[in-house]
Amino acid sequence: MFNKMVGGQSLVSWILQVILVITAWLVVDKTIPRNVPTLVVVGILIILTYMSLARDGKMRNKSKWN
Repeated sequence: MFNKMVGGQSLVSWILQVILVITAWLVVDKTIPRNVPTLVVVGILIILTYMSLARDGKMRNKSKWN
C-alpha cells in the first residue's frame, strides 16, 4: 500500500510532506510555539521526507531496468 506511486511519489512521501506543511501552518498561526522542540520535529520530518523521496527515486530507477 505504501509503495504505490501517486504523482511520482509514494504515499509515505505525500503524507510526510502534508504533515510538514500543516506544521509550518500551525507555527505561522502561532498555534504551536516556534521553539527548539518544534525545530527538532521539523528537522526530523525534513530528513524523513528526503529519505523517502530518495527511496522513491531508487524504486523508479529500479523499475525502469526490470
